[in-house]
Amino acid sequence: MRRLSFFWPPAARRTSARIRVWFLGAVLCLCGVALAAPSARADDNALQAVTALAQAGARQLALERMDRLQPDPGRDPVGWMNWEHERLYILQNEQNWRGVVSRVGHLPAGLPADFVRWARTQAAASDLKLGRGQDARRLLRALIWSPGAAADPETFALWRRMVIRSYLLDGRVNDARTALARYRQDYGAQNGESRLLQARVALQSGHPDDAVRLLANAESHEARALDILARLRTASAAPDKLYAQAAGLAAKAAKDPRGEADLWAAAAAAARAAGDRERVITALEHCLAVMPDGPGDALLEPDADALWTAYLDYGHYLGNGKQLLVGKDDQWYFAATDALKADPVKARALFAVLAFTTTDPARRNVAHEYLASMIAKLPDGNRLLARLYLHSKRFPGPDSLPLPVRYRLVDYALGRSDLTLASRLMAGLDQPPAGTDPLDWQLRRARVLIRANQAAAGTALLDQVLKQHPSLDKKALDRFVQVIFDLQTVERQRDAIGLLERLLTRKLPLQRRRELLFWTADSYNALRRYKEAGALYLESAIVQSPFAMDPWAQTARYHAAGALAKAGFDGDARRLYQGLLNATHDPSRRMVLRHQIDQLLDAPQVPEPEGGKQGASE
Repeated sequence: MRRLSFFWPPAARRTSARIRVWFLGAVLCLCGVALAAPSARADDNALQAVTALAQAGARQLALERMDRLQPDPGRDPVGWMNWEHERLYILQNEQNWRGVVSRVGHLPAGLPADFVRWARTQAAASDLKLGRGQDARRLLRALIWSPGAAADPETFALWRRMVIRSYLLDGRVNDARTALARYRQDYGAQNGESRLLQARVALQSGHPDDAVRLLANAESHEARALDILARLRTASAAPDKLYAQAAGLAAKAAKDPRGEADLWAAAAAAARAAGDRERVITALEHCLAVMPDGPGDALLEPDADALWTAYLDYGHYLGNGKQLLVGKDDQWYFAATDALKADPVKARALFAVLAFTTTDPARRNVAHEYLASMIAKLPDGNRLLARLYLHSKRFPGPDSLPLPVRYRLVDYALGRSDLTLASRLMAGLDQPPAGTDPLDWQLRRARVLIRANQAAAGTALLDQVLKQHPSLDKKALDRFVQVIFDLQTVERQRDAIGLLERLLTRKLPLQRRRELLFWTADSYNALRRYKEAGALYLESAIVQSPFAMDPWAQTARYHAAGALAKAGFDGDARRLYQGLLNATHDPSRRMVLRHQIDQLLDAPQVPEPEGGKQGASE
């Protein structure tokens, strides 16, 4: 547990909106400084703080804060739109295209038309990222025909280009050509984006010569990838030379994941045309490892099943050369392990064949484990592994995933703080992976369930842990309590209290008992059960001695006084504050304590409650 400074709440052990910097607030009150800034300024400051969290990489935490802090659109529509603009930007950075579409699909009524048009444009772009051309067109048509839409010619042209892309995405090439012809009549074909769109239509409609002409002197990574593909289809250059060109450009495009992926996809197409199976695999592995989420390019087709096909094609080719028989698992296993160091690509291909041809579940898991461990060691390997297994038709759901891979993907999801994916992958996984502490696995499952809005299931799992482990060592208890903090964070205070009180029935070191008493008091305080909270805070202070005044005891006494004052026990609160005043010589702290005592003295006098009667409702 974190060591506490004087008067700093022990609740500081977690980042939470409930952290109470009471000292600063009290000093500001005494100095006559307003604690509440004007609403607009406060909202701006809060939004800046949330934006800073997202920029630092904690995007999911930022979105959770937004859920609580975003202004009500009915009372403050301008403030709400400022927050929503930032929210959609964060979702886009997370590549959470479904999240963007969902938010825009539930916009409140009465927003300005400009904002609605902007938001729906983001939703249409997200539908395109998801490969949903028809859904994108539905939004785009409404935008194009909306009143005042043509007032912004640049955005209007963008919508029309997006419509053409949606047709290409759905394979409706004739519709794309018709829409493109009308677009060219209105806008010409001078800008690079328009020429790129024409080249796509030409390629998809079987006119690669036109694409080569349109892409002459192309500069963007996307355009150069399409140019390589067009020249490959016109046979105007040797496939092996085109592969070298695409791979060389991809190696220099690391700052543009979409462009890098397109170039590696073009390299894979060139390697396929050259009959170089190993290079096909190498290019597709690079492509899928860096490709942003969402469907790949319809022309270049870089998807998970393309890589599986390449593995199996190469594996069978190697097996035929070695005269390996399908069904003779030992032959395939030894051939794959022999190639592990000398030629890893060959090893991956052979393990892929074994994984899909063996009828022995144990050998299937072994083959997938070898394959997964090799992939994970590649650059961006965990991302490639996730795409290969989670985005393939060969594995329609978590239950169909090989267990060793499923455990790896759980770790991948947790590493990205993707609790939704982690929860989906963990469902039904009761046993820990080999070599993992069973208790640690149960606590990880409980934490995922709690943070993924399944707190009841997470609490049940923690209850099971307590039943299975009559005693917990220091490290295990620390991990257990951290999960209880998650319950408190999601406002499951009663569940937290039940677990903490069960821990308190056990034999514990005095300092640990102090901590658990304080955390239990925190939950009672959050429930506004101030009498119970005050008693527990005070018990935390005096568990070692009724006269304890060490830093922990002083902090606990201060919180006990605050809770008892709210419960109507003003006399007890005054005595606790006075005891703290007698024990400290720091001028600023003494000022705070005198202020608290004065407030209690100035409050309307009411009879102190008799024992057993609480002065505040729960």
